[in-house]
Amino acid sequence: MNWDELLNKGIVRKTFPDKLLADSLIQESAKKLRTIRKIAIDSDSAGMIIVELYEALREICEAIAINKGFKIYTHEAITCFIKEILGEDLISAKFDRYRKIRNGADYYGESPEIGETQKASLEIPRLINDLEKYLR
Repeated sequence: MNWDELLNKGIVRKTFPDKLLADSLIQESAKKLRTIRKIAIDSDSAGMIIVELYEALREICEAIAINKGFKIYTHEAITCFIKEILGEDLISAKFDRYRKIRNGADYYGESPEIGETQKASLEIPRLINDLEKYLR
């Protein structure tokens, strides 16, 4: 689905920018990243860590959307937002990839490989850093 279809179906809605909500999402994202850095990545923690890394990334994306006057109701729509509204094709593809890994860990009991989680622990903070330009 493209952005216009998401709007027409109510999966995304226009709203007023909400700086307080955006700031809260940004703070929660930062808390998640700080906490995750304190946890060693091993076979027991890999799934939880990748879920929380993804959530930190998602919260930044939602903060950007709220600042631009959009409320997004699905994670797939965030992928579209990153690609079509922000014009960030590569970040969009990486977000969607981590969304699928997170869904596997969160909903289907799939354990991500330790190496995959280590990669995510480096890459997701960089993605967040790259997206922060849209928060200024």
